[in-house]
Amino acid sequence: MVYVAVACALAQGWLLWRAGIPPLSAAAVDEGFPVVPIAVVVCAGMGAAIVTRQPRNRIGWLLLLQVGVGVGLVAGQLARAAVAAGSPGPGGSAAGPH
Repeated sequence: MVYVAVACALAQGWLLWRAGIPPLSAAAVDEGFPVVPIAVVVCAGMGAAIVTRQPRNRIGWLLLLQVGVGVGLVAGQLARAAVAAGSPGPGGSAAGPH
């Protein structure tokens, strides 16, 4: 799970960079970067450490669920990239009126 959290953080950073948003700009902070991905990785790491030692600990499992936040951030970035002007829409055609 920690690997998924790290992969999501890297993917979000790459998608922001690809969209032309500098990593430490106000626009990146509006997208939750870099604070939220760092928190997701830390929570996943703590959750994994707790669950490997005490599998019945509910707090550890709740911390591991924070990986879903990272997946949601990446999904949001992918959605923004998909609806960006000039990008192909769902059927392969360009988004927007012709």
